Amino acid sequence: MEQKDDKIIRFYTRREEGDAIHLKSFICELISYRRWFIPCIIIGIGVAVIYNSYIPATYAVSGTLFVEEKNEESISLNTIFDNIQLKQDVKIPNHLGILKSFSLNRQVIENLGWDEEDKDALALDYIERLEVTRLDKNMDLISIWLKTKYPQKDVKYVNALEDAYIAYGIKQKNQASENTIRFINGQLAAVADTLGKNSDLYAYLLEKRSEAEITRASNVSDVEIVDRATESTVVEVAPRKIINLLLGMFFGFAVPFLMIILKDFFNETVGHERELEKLSPLPVLGRIRHSPYSDKIPVIQYGRSLISESFRELRTNLENLFQEKNVLVAGVHSIIPREGKSFVALNLACIVAMNNRKVILISADMRKPDVHGWLGLSNQHGLSSYLEGSDTVDEVILKTRIPNLHLIPSGPVLPNPAEFLDTNEFEFLINELKTRYNMILLDNAPLGVVNEGAIIRRHSDIDLFVIRQGYSSKKLLDEVNKLTIQEMEKAAIILNDVRVEKDCKQKKNQYYENEYFTDVPLMDVKLKKRADR
Repeated sequence: MEQKDDKIIRFYTRREEGDAIHLKSFICELISYRRWFIPCIIIGIGVAVIYNSYIPATYAVSGTLFVEEKNEESISLNTIFDNIQLKQDVKIPNHLGILKSFSLNRQVIENLGWDEEDKDALALDYIERLEVTRLDKNMDLISIWLKTKYPQKDVKYVNALEDAYIAYGIKQKNQASENTIRFINGQLAAVADTLGKNSDLYAYLLEKRSEAEITRASNVSDVEIVDRATESTVVEVAPRKIINLLLGMFFGFAVPFLMIILKDFFNETVGHERELEKLSPLPVLGRIRHSPYSDKIPVIQYGRSLISESFRELRTNLENLFQEKNVLVAGVHSIIPREGKSFVALNLACIVAMNNRKVILISADMRKPDVHGWLGLSNQHGLSSYLEGSDTVDEVILKTRIPNLHLIPSGPVLPNPAEFLDTNEFEFLINELKTRYNMILLDNAPLGVVNEGAIIRRHSDIDLFVIRQGYSSKKLLDEVNKLTIQEMEKAAIILNDVRVEKDCKQKKNQYYENEYFTDVPLMDVKLKKRADR
């Protein structure tokens, strides 16, 4: 009892620790899917190459302006009657806004003389593609960038925009000077009528008008061109070929990576032995390799294959567990159909018989029997006819073509097989067979479908639950745990249909396995000679 409790405690401790992703196992699983990654990465790079080749290039035309913040005195309405400078420094954001204004860009198109039907739409298009920024917050330099597919045309546009903005600045200054002169002229006329032309005020206004006229004649823009746009300074900004190739490689890796993550997330089937260790406290007694053969008994026809060696490993594990037992009764179970219990039971029986042990296989699945057909034997007489009392023990035991192996087929289908199995006749049959054979294998009906397997378990020394990789649901292991919680010491799991690419640890040994094992079928003559002996 203490041993069983220790197993349960170790299982739940291992299950909690296993909730975290094991990095090494995760990397191994990714490596096992490398056939997905390589084509996807190649496709991603190919798409990037095609995109770089066929997408028209986009260029950037640039120019640079310097804004000179002047504090010089000028004659304006603010400085006519005093020498106090009231003019505010022009702010850089104002320059940025004016350069992207619709009126200025519309004027540039007019200045270039382009014959466009919709010049307003063209101006809006240029405004959308135009980037006007301050190069640095501590500098009065403005950068003009224009993305275009026609660099020669838009070099002219950027230069025309710079010229138009300088002309706009001069125009604004001239306008201020003209307003000042117009105002002074009005004041001169009023003073002449009232005070006369010889007054001091009249002379002062004449002086200021002269200064305003000089200022108008000498006005220059506060903005200077540092770099004009030229074809030699045009740079290609798209497509970004190196970045596109890196993105192609990234998505080529990311797409299968996400597919694997989602596949594993939504996959409810048992994948490998590590999952079994997390989901069940029962030991894994054997790992049966995937059979690439159509033959249902590969251990006979392909004795040197990987699957044959996996059955030999299972046989050795059973013998080591029950060394002191002369007769072993083993039940082979599954929870649902198609997990491979009949396949495992028959090949296990054959591999044990090949080791000079007398073995009998009882096909106790009386609802959907398969074993007799695989051995080429009749099913007219079998377990059901014995339980009904129609046949004796000797009449239902059939000799097979495999030396030391006998079979009791299921027999004709009974309407209520559970009631017949739960009788003294079946117990007598097991006791009788113990006197004749070294191993009795019971191929039972699926426990999750019918109840016969639960009845037969009473007579077995060990219950072998077959779990098929990539097919059996993880939730089924909860059913196995519930069935074996009281008799955990006499239950074990056989992981069936194990594929090499699913397990990184097994993958490491594949080279050596290919050297030691072969798929060449054994000669039927050897079987005949051995049977004659």
